[in-house]
Amino acid sequence: MSETEKLKDAMAAIFRRKGHDGRYTRLFDNLEPGQRETLLSEVPLHEGELPVVGSTESHDKWLLLTTERLVWRWGERTRTLPVRDVWSVKADFVKMVATGVRKNKLRELQIETAGHEQCVVEVEEGPPLMGVWNVLMNLGARNRKKE
Repeated sequence: MSETEKLKDAMAAIFRRKGHDGRYTRLFDNLEPGQRETLLSEVPLHEGELPVVGSTESHDKWLLLTTERLVWRWGERTRTLPVRDVWSVKADFVKMVATGVRKNKLRELQIETAGHEQCVVEVEEGPPLMGVWNVLMNLGARNRKKE
């Protein structure tokens, strides 16, 4: 088994253990064939890159987490973040309290990169968000350990 396959298996195991498939967000292998095709038409994979988690809420709300990058579109903008740049991931609890959003309805994760850039990613609420959050936190821990 290659290092990339081991990473995919580890990421998938974390997603299953800390969250689970939702309505739109699932392990890539558990998506419907049409959903997989849609994501891969938006995000052609690099050689050796493996898809791990995908989300297809609508044509302008989707996400793909691979062994190399996180790519998401929410509205008019598509963003790409190499997974090697993930440093930390958190929720904006102050904003949640101010807006009255309960924890089980949280949809936004704040990612800080190794270069101190801040990214906000929207993910389907509930267990899918928790799964993605924990996968990203694990990637951040791995990246900090390499430093």
